[in-house]
Amino acid sequence: RIVQHKRDDIVLHKIREYFDFGNVTKNHGDRNEFRVRGLKNLNQLIKFFRKNPLKTSSKRKSFEIFSEIIEMMNNRKHLTREGLNQIAVLASKMNRQTKPKFLESSETIRRTNQ
Repeated sequence: RIVQHKRDDIVLHKIREYFDFGNVTKNHGDRNEFRVRGLKNLNQLIKFFRKNPLKTSSKRKSFEIFSEIIEMMNNRKHLTREGLNQIAVLASKMNRQTKPKFLESSETIRRTNQ
């Protein structure tokens, strides 16, 4: 997803128009977002950013992790407990690098200890 102040809403609509998929919706307060779902669309975004690399190293790093996650999903690894855990760990290394709630939920802990 891409989040922008509502005054820059036109940018989000131009991005949506360019890709011809995704949705522009209200985020929180005075922010709106362009959000993409579905493996087919996410794979198209990856293809685009492979041809047009992100400029900052932190965004490039997050993109590489994101690409790895999508590849795992393409290979259906998200359908196994082990694969889902691997995806959660990778996702925790993206952007703000927070520990995913999935990995610390009592249900996950209980199931992995069985």
